[in-house]
Formats: sequence, C-alpha cells, structure tokens
Amino acid sequence: MGMLPVATIHHTIDVIMPAQALPALLTDIAHNIFAQYDMAMMHSLPIAVQVTGHHLKEERMLAGMHVMQDVLHVL
Repeated sequence: MGMLPVATIHHTIDVIMPAQALPALLTDIAHNIFAQYDMAMMHSLPIAVQVTGHHLKEERMLAGMHVMQDVLHVL
C-alpha cells in the first residue's frame, strides 16, 4: 500500500480571498482557518493523495484509509 502526493499547494496559484470577503455560509471555524492560512508556509504541501495497493487487498487499503481519516480528524 502506498500514498503518492498528486497535487500540491503553490503559493502564487492557490491564493485565497481575504477572510472578510468569504461567503457568510462558512462557519466561524472555517473563517478562522482562512484567516490563519499562510501560503508561503504551505507551499509544496500535498493537498491530495492517491492510495494504491496490491491486487485483491481492498480491505487492507480501506483499513489504512480509516487510520488516515482518524488522524486527520484529530488535527
């Protein structure tokens, strides 16, 4: 099983709008995240991964995805 970054953050392309311009539909948590987002610091971090595994080992891959999901929910 493996994970490959398939997309990364680029500090000049992935520019976000100022927090005050965000839609009112976003929660306070989302507004705080956008306000703290530092594009230069996040440059080249993966934003998507592709999970690969051995033939007929889907259960093992799904178990690994559950572990990743649990870790990401803690962050």
